[in-house]
Amino acid sequence: MSRLLALCLAGLVACANVPDYDDPRLIPDDDGGGDVVTCTNLLVNGAFDTTPVGWTFNPGDIVKDERQLPTDHPFYASSGDYFAWFGGSYNQTKIASQKITVPNTAKLKLTGKYFVAAVTTAGNMEDTVKLEIVDDAGKLLTFVTGFSNLDSVSETATFLWKDLHTEIPSQPFATKAVTFRITSVNDAMNNTNFLFDSLELKPTGCL
Repeated sequence: MSRLLALCLAGLVACANVPDYDDPRLIPDDDGGGDVVTCTNLLVNGAFDTTPVGWTFNPGDIVKDERQLPTDHPFYASSGDYFAWFGGSYNQTKIASQKITVPNTAKLKLTGKYFVAAVTTAGNMEDTVKLEIVDDAGKLLTFVTGFSNLDSVSETATFLWKDLHTEIPSQPFATKAVTFRITSVNDAMNNTNFLFDSLELKPTGCL
């Protein structure tokens, strides 16, 4: 029983303020405290379809509209018309970030779609993309996931979105405002493309 529900039954708070526990958007938290965590996506505009809402981009052309690409281009959005395209150029760093407030939960899960297409798929790691949670000063709080040119089959492989699913501990920064950041770094040789769409960051246990 949550603390709020106990106060309701004791007549100390209005029961109208107690959340509906049948609401699928609500789950008990992971720390055993009985609080309720809302199952909404912590990322604003995780599908990039209302860009630039939610995100800060550097440079500003990371999000692509599939309708504006050449008709013979293989890439397309997983949902809607837009997707995020990191890499894709030589000797460049690209960053997308947004501030989020982490609920009081022990773990978070990141889901979505990704695709990697690279010229070099064996040997040395040349180009990378990292998904991280950092503080206001840019200090790393936790590494979420990442990919490199070695995660690609080939640059000319048939384009097909892959499922992204990973879980991370969140207690060290639970209830705090932090930054979710995606950073790609490409060197001066052998181009790599990192694509993302339909990103959702939620407490574990949420559908």
